[in-house]
Amino acid sequence: LWIWDVGANDAVAEIALEGNVIEELAWSPDSQFVAVAIGSELQIYNVMTEELVTSLDVETTLTSVDWAADGTMIVLADTSGLTVVPILDIIGGSSN
Repeated sequence: LWIWDVGANDAVAEIALEGNVIEELAWSPDSQFVAVAIGSELQIYNVMTEELVTSLDVETTLTSVDWAADGTMIVLADTSGLTVVPILDIIGGSSN
């Protein structure tokens, strides 16, 4: 996954994904993280470090992903409906 600065016409990050087909992706409200749906797995990457922060296997193919406006939850959708997932505090390891 390439992160591109269109104004500068330059790649600012290259994230090596764990999987090959992106179903959906969404930027966190603060633009520090990107959530990527790959098959049945949600992967969250730190854009600055280009590292996988956490992943979650939901055991069904994801069709959509989006962040809550405050960045504390992610809404996932598959063919059967919606699921709301609280996001763990990435630094402290506790729920927001």
